[in-house]
Amino acid sequence: MSQGLSVAEPVSVVLQRMSVQEALERYRAMVDFVHQVLREGVDYGVVPGTDKPTLLQPGAEKLSTFFKMHPVPEIVEKELDWTGANHGGEPFFFYHVRYHLRDVNGVEIAAADGSCNSMETRYRWRWVRETELPLGTDKDKLKSRPGTLTEYVFAIDKAETGGKYGKAPEYWQAFKDAIANGTAKMGERASKKGTMLQTAEISGTLYRIPNPEICDLPNTILKQAAKRALVGAVKLGANGSEFFTQDTEDFEEGEFRAMPVEEHGTSGQGASSDKSVGEKPSLSPIDATGNKNWWAAVIKSAAAFGFKGHDAVISALVAMNYDQSAMDYQHRGEILALLQAKCEQDHASSEGGAT
Repeated sequence: MSQGLSVAEPVSVVLQRMSVQEALERYRAMVDFVHQVLREGVDYGVVPGTDKPTLLQPGAEKLSTFFKMHPVPEIVEKELDWTGANHGGEPFFFYHVRYHLRDVNGVEIAAADGSCNSMETRYRWRWVRETELPLGTDKDKLKSRPGTLTEYVFAIDKAETGGKYGKAPEYWQAFKDAIANGTAKMGERASKKGTMLQTAEISGTLYRIPNPEICDLPNTILKQAAKRALVGAVKLGANGSEFFTQDTEDFEEGEFRAMPVEEHGTSGQGASSDKSVGEKPSLSPIDATGNKNWWAAVIKSAAAFGFKGHDAVISALVAMNYDQSAMDYQHRGEILALLQAKCEQDHASSEGGAT
């Protein structure tokens, strides 16, 4: 049965068509906002197996504020079966949420639905080591896989056996033994506060068991459904599909990878684009900073101004006498503004030549 919340009816109006100039300005505003305000790993990220950044909830919220779109949530349907009476004894939780985006006058700009339920793999199951199996469990009847476990070194040193982060003593001892004999893979990972902390990774067999804390999830499932609906609505309302995907927004911590960087031309390739400005500069912004992500974003944004690819962007910057030493992440907004100015100069020159 529908469990919808009351939602004010949107104002019915006839939308006015944008002029081409207004559309260009809106597009450029989107480009500038994405690359100057949104932060990779916070507002968007790239999930392994995908080539387009995934819009995350913080980014969706910022975009809705920037474009003055007021989000209005509605619970379309829900089911909370705490005892599993209707699902073979297994508790089941489900939410279907719709987000409406309204402008300052109450006109509905876009809407999208999102749903989430406790039968989804990430909620229904848990992968654990043998030492974490419930007493009396026959591991031979469980689905298993090779896997790795990672823990912060400070947690291994504390080796808590009780409380929220408690594990069996054998669990912690496996990490300590691996560190001592050199088989543990040492690394670093950011904490929730953003501090980089040392980690240890060990290999082993993981076993899949039903989530023993499934009844803790209804609020999480509601928030996940709402997030999916919000991100979908913002993508539609802000015309963000060119920049972002959403299908893989349900990443786990550590699943992000660096954004792909466009391949640079090798010696003898792409030289024709530099004939008007002389020899190409040898310095690559990527080589200079070691940060591939920001330059890939600049290359992508520059296409909106008619400069496609690394060589064309470098040539335009050289033509504008841009200081190569300033080519870094902190100056990406300045670089894009310069490319836009170059585009306008070229356009004005071509119009002047035509007359």
